[in-house]
Amino acid sequence: ERPHREEIGGGIRNYSLRSGEMVGSGEEVSEHPVLYHHAGEVLFSAWLDEVTGDLREHRDIIRQWFAQVLQGAVNHEQSKRLAFRSLDFFVGPTIRSLNYQRDFLKDIATHERTLEMLERNGGLLNVAEERVFYYDPHVKQYTGVLKILKGWCGSLGGITKVMNMDFIHTQQGAPCFVQHYDNYYDMRERFFICRAAFLRIMGQQVGSLTWVIDRGVYSLQALRQLMETGDRIITWERGYAGDGWDEGKESGTFVRMRPRNRADDLLVYRFEWQAGEWARDSRIQRIVVRAVNPKGNQIEVAILASGKEHSTEQIIGWMFSRWLQENDFWYLDTHFGVKELTSRAKGSYDGLAEQLTDRQVESREHKEVAKQKRKVDSRLAGLLFKREKQERQVQKKKEASRESREGLEGEYRELDEQLAVAGATGEDAQKSCGEILRKRQRCARALERMRAKETKEQEASEKKRQQLEEEIEQGRKDSEEVEEKLLATIRDESRLQALIEEQYWQLDSRRKAFMDAIRLSSRNIFYSLLNVFRPMYNNYRDDHVVLRELTRSMGLVEKRDGLVIVQLLPAMEFPPKIRRIVKEFLKVMSEQINEHFAGRYLPICIELASDQPEAFVRRPRE
Repeated sequence: ERPHREEIGGGIRNYSLRSGEMVGSGEEVSEHPVLYHHAGEVLFSAWLDEVTGDLREHRDIIRQWFAQVLQGAVNHEQSKRLAFRSLDFFVGPTIRSLNYQRDFLKDIATHERTLEMLERNGGLLNVAEERVFYYDPHVKQYTGVLKILKGWCGSLGGITKVMNMDFIHTQQGAPCFVQHYDNYYDMRERFFICRAAFLRIMGQQVGSLTWVIDRGVYSLQALRQLMETGDRIITWERGYAGDGWDEGKESGTFVRMRPRNRADDLLVYRFEWQAGEWARDSRIQRIVVRAVNPKGNQIEVAILASGKEHSTEQIIGWMFSRWLQENDFWYLDTHFGVKELTSRAKGSYDGLAEQLTDRQVESREHKEVAKQKRKVDSRLAGLLFKREKQERQVQKKKEASRESREGLEGEYRELDEQLAVAGATGEDAQKSCGEILRKRQRCARALERMRAKETKEQEASEKKRQQLEEEIEQGRKDSEEVEEKLLATIRDESRLQALIEEQYWQLDSRRKAFMDAIRLSSRNIFYSLLNVFRPMYNNYRDDHVVLRELTRSMGLVEKRDGLVIVQLLPAMEFPPKIRRIVKEFLKVMSEQINEHFAGRYLPICIELASDQPEAFVRRPRE
């Protein structure tokens, strides 16, 4: 039987922070060991409580969605693989029905609630204290049948139907904000819309921010518009040709180190730079950088940076650390499902007209006629080129034929001279003259054939030339006609009206936006736990894998002497050294969780279950 919404996180009930025995849910804990799936979820309990503990509405279902994402069910369909009775024990009441979850999401996912979840995510990261942010769009290809706007998809290297997800990350690479758009606005327009929304979740009046952005926002107008807000911008100079380094100018140098597989496994990057005013705007400095990676490979780039608050080393360091954001896109896609569509709801542009800023664009008719003109002009240009090429070929043939003919004529004259000489000599003159006469006859026939060939080729080339001239003349007439048609066509029209008439759709991203806010916070909760585990484990190659196994493991839970004992049973087998590290980590986490929930739940002790089979044999109580 389905629970009523008022019973499970619905309605407008006010919630106070829970209390009871089991952290997170308050469920009563048995005095005998009970096996639960998803026992590793307890490791997230403090951060999950920080983000959702004081929610006044829909707290239970939102906590459930957090838990589902953290347990690997990044969309509603994947939640069918979860054990909901076990999940209840660690996060509170849950709903198994996919349809019921979808119904809840449809009701909950308003713009204001999404901003609230993003604000809570910002609180988790303490973004109010940050002043430097990375901004970059992440594109999801849409493969459905709806007629939606197309845009550039980097993963495909071409144009296709897309949804844009514009992300803001902290300088440490943590995602703190995302907004969803179709391709109605370009990136330069979207940035200022996204910036305005992001300022709403900062939690207080903030001063100027510094934005580290890729080349997509590059234009003098956009750079100046951003500087007028009081913010700073750092971006690559687009189209840098590698010609900005001055060997005679003083330069600065510095070295940056980055750990590779562990904290003491350091990679060394060397930077040399020269700074000066940007020629297009003196308020922006242009920094030419020569960077050498650990393999000795060097690149030369140019960075544009407004403002004087940051040092050159900071600017270069932030710009060359953009890989943090790019890597996180992959991580969000792979482990938190940020590319999941969530809902296939749609809206017409007619119904969205009041929410969008309209602008005049080239009309469809003008665009079509301009396309015809380009086609006609291209054909005319091809014909003119063909005529020029044909003239060169005819001239070349004439020259070759003339040279051959002059050679034969010279040979004929030489034979005439030989014949005259032979006729005036001795007794063999008759035999000699006969031979020369035969050669002269052959030469004469060759000259006759050559002259006939020249005449024929000349007639053929003249015919081709006349045909080509007729085509060129017709091409000129067509160009003039389409030019007149273009001048008579209305040049501009309302973009919004054009989309309405063309029956384009816009994906309704409200439900996806709400779930993406949860996915971002889930990623940050996982990384908060990782920040505790990573220094202990000190192996960056697989610490994510080990920690993920721990957080998704089943476990035995029992109450003993006023203490909740959680013994995790991960599927991964740990060698002795790793077991010692994991046990120490679980001890630290137990202390942190107990400190966070002090007085609200029974103290908890999280342990790693023994890897010896006999440890699970039930012993009689003394």
